[in-house]
Amino acid sequence: MRLADGFVQKALNICKRMPKWGLTDLVHTPVVRPMPGIVPAYSQSPAPVVYMIAVVMTSLRFLPASVALGLAVFAGSPAMAQTWIQDFNNDDSDDWETYSPASEGTFTIADGVYNIQAAAPLHALLGPGRAGSLLKDVTVSDFRISVDLVDWADELPQSLGIVARVNEFELGEADGYFFNYSPGPSAGRNKGEIEITRFDDEMRHPEVFAAAQLTEDLNSAFDYRFVFTGVGGLLTGSVYRIGDETPIATVELFDDEYLSGRVGLLVMDSNPDAPSSQKLGPANATFDNFSVSAIPEPSTYATLAGLVVGVAAFWLRRKPAAVA
Repeated sequence: MRLADGFVQKALNICKRMPKWGLTDLVHTPVVRPMPGIVPAYSQSPAPVVYMIAVVMTSLRFLPASVALGLAVFAGSPAMAQTWIQDFNNDDSDDWETYSPASEGTFTIADGVYNIQAAAPLHALLGPGRAGSLLKDVTVSDFRISVDLVDWADELPQSLGIVARVNEFELGEADGYFFNYSPGPSAGRNKGEIEITRFDDEMRHPEVFAAAQLTEDLNSAFDYRFVFTGVGGLLTGSVYRIGDETPIATVELFDDEYLSGRVGLLVMDSNPDAPSSQKLGPANATFDNFSVSAIPEPSTYATLAGLVVGVAAFWLRRKPAAVA
């Protein structure tokens, strides 16, 4: 009992000498500047927790420094978490691959924001005007994506937002999921809505979607944050007004057809009630603070926890028995 009491006391003394981290800081590492009232994107990395455990156990001589270093490296490895941030402050588009299969698209990074415009299609057979941009060299399975919508043409019957798990980003071949906002009365439609939809070969699936109607359109005088998450087949999208913790609306869809792929932004004309001759409209929206985090599999955390416990148990067995 005295040995256990001594262990606890020594561990507490070590923790008191460590930086004053809050619980959130230990579990999540912030990677974008916080917006008032909105939870920022996080890397979902357990590295700070593992680091603290390794420091405590090394100080107690339960782990050699080399093992502690190995744990820290594993915790910070790509197997645990990765986060990509684009705040567009460098006015550089090199990290993005653009897509505008039906007409000429305009992609402009300037003044710290990203404007995407789709012109009306060259021919009705090419489908609606649409323009998208994917982050290069980034493929995720489970994810958390957020982006700020800072300006858009609210008079256009368009849909705009985040795409995820995208594959074959080409004319007539793109697959994935689209979390989007479509203006209502401001664009001549009855109701605005947010929606998660699956698209196969660039075609919106008529049965695989989930939508939530809004009581009023988003106000273009304000900025909004879109948050899109995917864990396995469960996809969740929420829209927040910047400065408010409560989402304006949230929508969920379960579909496991596509479980990994690329991520990015998309704007497109979407006027389903108009005759086909009137569906040749443009789309236009401006974004900021794009962030995507790859969420580690639960098994990765279990492996890490087992490694910590296993090494600790092995090291304890090497210690000579304590004398009461």
